[in-house]
Amino acid sequence: MGSKIYVAFLCALLVWTYPATADVDTRRPVISVSLDGTINPFSADLIKSAIRRAEEKNAEAVVLQIDTPGGLLNSTKEIVKDILNSRVPVLAYVSPSGATATSAGAFIFLAAHVTAMAPGTSVGAAHPVAMKGKAVPGKEGEKIVNSTASYIESIAKERGRNSKWAVKAVRESSSATWKYAAKNNIADITAPDIPSLLEKADGMEVRVKESKRRISTSGAPVIKHKMTARQRMGNVLGSPDIAYLLLSLGSLGILMEIYNPGSIFPGVVGTIALILAFVSLQVLPFSYAGLGLIVVGAALMLIEFFVTSYGLLAI
Repeated sequence: MGSKIYVAFLCALLVWTYPATADVDTRRPVISVSLDGTINPFSADLIKSAIRRAEEKNAEAVVLQIDTPGGLLNSTKEIVKDILNSRVPVLAYVSPSGATATSAGAFIFLAAHVTAMAPGTSVGAAHPVAMKGKAVPGKEGEKIVNSTASYIESIAKERGRNSKWAVKAVRESSSATWKYAAKNNIADITAPDIPSLLEKADGMEVRVKESKRRISTSGAPVIKHKMTARQRMGNVLGSPDIAYLLLSLGSLGILMEIYNPGSIFPGVVGTIALILAFVSLQVLPFSYAGLGLIVVGAALMLIEFFVTSYGLLAI
């Protein structure tokens, strides 16, 4: 009798829990990642890891939220390459209101499978400039502009977007408001927030690699992809202003050491600043910079035996 009661209780429990298990959301998620601030090797690494995560999770799409004044061309090319070769659709979304996809951000925006803008945003002004914000003069500058213009034109044509405006964005620093972009085949969607974007993008057909794919994003769960501690630290160093400051500080420290041999402190600070500057400027890979700092640290500990610094060099 007791066993019959137990079986009846178990059956009742299964019936009671069935609706809950039947309502489990089986929709594929959307990975959301923010490109906020300058474009540098560490923001490029962030986008690469977000796309890789989306591919591993078999996500429906990646929403790349953009608000950037631009950055390094090499890092921009890395991001564009990752987007163009992604096996998951990438939705570039300039937001929130007041945000811009300026300079290098325009290349990334145009490379996405779907482009979207929030009201009050803009895209463009992609004329290449040197680190100090000035155009490169002479034949060298002309060569850079021609190369960059052909690059953005090829991206726009690959995605079937307004290539004439894209070239003007590079050659004439042309910019487009969200309304102009929507009317002139630059932005596919205007949306005030991510849920609205996912609703409007739902059902759109895009070409991913060599095949066509219909996006199903309406009501999809959104997973936020954030920077790691390493990426956050590198992102600060990757700012052109910080890179230029480190380069100046490093050069000054080395010069002071040369003119005042034995002072040590300026040389130490200068060496460390130059290593960090080379990382910021993509001259030195991050792992090599770490190795360089370890070597400098070990050398300073050895020097501590021969120089009276009261522990300063070792620290």
